[in-house]
Amino acid sequence: MKSITSKGIAIRFVFALLLVLLSYNPSTFSYYHWLLSSISEPTPWLALSAVALIIGWVIYVRATLKSLGPVGLTLAALLVAIIIWALIDIGLISISEPSAFVWLLE
Repeated sequence: MKSITSKGIAIRFVFALLLVLLSYNPSTFSYYHWLLSSISEPTPWLALSAVALIIGWVIYVRATLKSLGPVGLTLAALLVAIIIWALIDIGLISISEPSAFVWLLE
């Protein structure tokens, strides 16, 4: 079994971040916005991108479920939600600005 390195963690983090940001982000440069703008005329590039994103999501979701399990995943989600709640409570995050809040949720 290979050992975990900081380089391996960084690579996984970068790919996960790219997967999320390419799927949807508030800057309107995402698959979601591309799909909405060209829904009337689908292209093979749109379909190819959809399949590539689905493959990426399946890989990451399966790896997450395998490593954390349902209980660990629930606890991790709760931890993130409570941290966001605390940041809102102390005023570091404003929910009145939806774009900033969406960036944080991603």
